[in-house]
Parts: sequence; structure tokens; C-alpha cells
Amino acid sequence: ANDHSEDDGYSPLALDEYLRMRVLPQAEWYNRRAVADFKKTRQWRAIILFVGVVGPALAAMGVGYLVAVTVALVNGLLAYIGLQQYEQNYGIYSKTARQLENLVNQLEPKMDNLTPPEILDWVRKFETVFGSEREMWQLTVLRGQSATEEALTQLVNSRTSVLQNSDLGKLVGGQGGYTVAQAPVATTERVSVSRVTTYGPAVAPAGYVTPQVPTSYPGTSAGAVPPVESSGEDTPSSPPSYPMYPPG
Repeated sequence: ANDHSEDDGYSPLALDEYLRMRVLPQAEWYNRRAVADFKKTRQWRAIILFVGVVGPALAAMGVGYLVAVTVALVNGLLAYIGLQQYEQNYGIYSKTARQLENLVNQLEPKMDNLTPPEILDWVRKFETVFGSEREMWQLTVLRGQSATEEALTQLVNSRTSVLQNSDLGKLVGGQGGYTVAQAPVATTERVSVSRVTTYGPAVAPAGYVTPQVPTSYPGTSAGAVPPVESSGEDTPSSPPSYPMYPPG
């Protein structure tokens, strides 16, 4: 932006006017931005260092699952700093300001004895510095975007780790002593079943003891049927009679 009302942006300028309206204000702007970005870089680095120290302290206190929260927070802060480009802009702006100051210091003793071609050459030197600053800034922005995407990816992974390490994640995942029964999975696959009928003597189950039947009784010979003792009331006086029907 042009802060000088006497410069319309189209009229030719003398060398001293060019320095006063273009070079020196721009160099001052670079210096202010370099100092401001340096301070912000130190502030954010202190915050990240504090959050990074809190993680191990929480683990020592027995709340280790919060360590993943601090890791996610650190990744988020790093992504924010990468987006703002504080540290990178500080390097670019401070370098550009020094280059402009060096050129001004070299030019001032010669300003009264310069020819028009020499004046044009000095202007080109200053504009080359401005162009180099813009190219470095653009390259830094592209690199910052890549770094920000990587930091966001790490942030998503950290949040996933937080969920897995939390009580809910343990309950869902079956970790930390929790067990979740899996529901049966429906399937359309047919299962072949064969029906087999087995004939033969019954097989006693394992552990079954067959009772021993005596083959002789006192007062009888071997293999004889033991006598049956019964009262007279239980013994029928004659065989029971049943109705007889002709066969067929």
C-alpha cells in the first residue's frame, strides 16, 4: 500500500524519493513483522513445551489414558503454528530487512555521483530483493500446507488412540478386562446334514457300571431259577380267563 500522497504510483521518482517512499518503509515493515513473529514463535513453543511436560506427569499420577489427549493437543498446536508460518516468516522477513539495509548503506555514500544507468542498476538490486522475498514466502506457504496436512493426520490418529484407550474404547474393543460377546453372523450358506441310523446293542455311557446278577442262590443248583415267596392272598387260585376271539 502507498502511504505517501505525493506518489501516485505512475510518475517517475528520483532515487532519494524511491528510497524514502519504497525501500525504507518496506524495510521497516519487514523488521516489525520479524520481531512480532519471533515473539509469537517463542510463546507458542513455550505452550507446546508445557503441554508436552503435562503428559508424563499425568501418566505418573495414574491417568495414563490422558497422555494421548496431550499428544493430540500438541499435534493440534503444531498444525496451527504451521498454518500461521510464524517461524518461517520470521526468517524470511529478517533476512530481507538485512539485505535492504545493507544495500541502503552501500548506496547512500554514492547517491550524488550516480549516472542514470547506475541509478537503474541500484533500483533493480532493490527490486530483486523484493522479488526474492515473495518467492521464498510462496515456497514456504506450499511447504507449510504439506506439513499442516501431515500434522492433521497425526491428530486424527491420536484422537483414535484416545478413543481406544478410554473406558468406552476398552468396553467396545474388549480391552482392560472388559469382554464383549460377538453376535452371531447371519449367513445364507447351506449346511449339509446327513441322517445316520445305527442299529445294534446299546452302548453304556462312560462311567456306567453294569450290575452283577448272581447265577446261583442258596439251596439251588447253578443256573436254577430262585424260588418265589409270596403270600396266599397274592397267589391267584386259578389262571385268569380272557375272552377268546377267532383268528382273522
